[in-house]
This record gives sequence, structure tokens and C-alpha cells, in this order.
Amino acid sequence: MHQPEALKFWKQLAGKTALTREDVRDQATIAIIACDASRADVSVRELIGSHAEPADWLLSAQLSIQKNLRDEAKSGGVQLYWRTG
Repeated sequence: MHQPEALKFWKQLAGKTALTREDVRDQATIAIIACDASRADVSVRELIGSHAEPADWLLSAQLSIQKNLRDEAKSGGVQLYWRTG
């Protein structure tokens, strides 16, 4: 499945049922790979906003790097370090 098709799949699935946390992570990952920063941003904000786990902070840092937001990337990296360190 190509990234645009995968993003369409997640959008359709979200219209039919609530996505699990793992689903939202997968959606964010595909959006980052597809360089769809706006969709990735929505997914990452949802993950970070509610009981963020290390994988969520990693996605946040990856998205920040893609958007060339180095300070935010460092913040996500620091959160990842403190949560797993």
C-alpha cells in the first residue's frame, strides 16, 4: 500500500470507528513518511495530549525535524530521554 492510499484508509477508518492509540501512531507514522505535515501534526498532538508514551515523543521529534523546528525536536527528545532514562 502506498502512503496516499494508507492515509486515505486511516481517514475512512476514523470515519467509521474510533481509532486506537496504536492506530493513531500508525497514522502519524505514515503521514510523516508521506510528508503530510498537517495530518501528522493532528495525530501527534492527539498522542502527546493524552498520556504520551516514549513512542509518541519520538514521533513528535521526527515531525519537528521534518518541519525544521529544531527546538521542538530537542524538546521531544528530552521528553523521550526522561521518560525512558
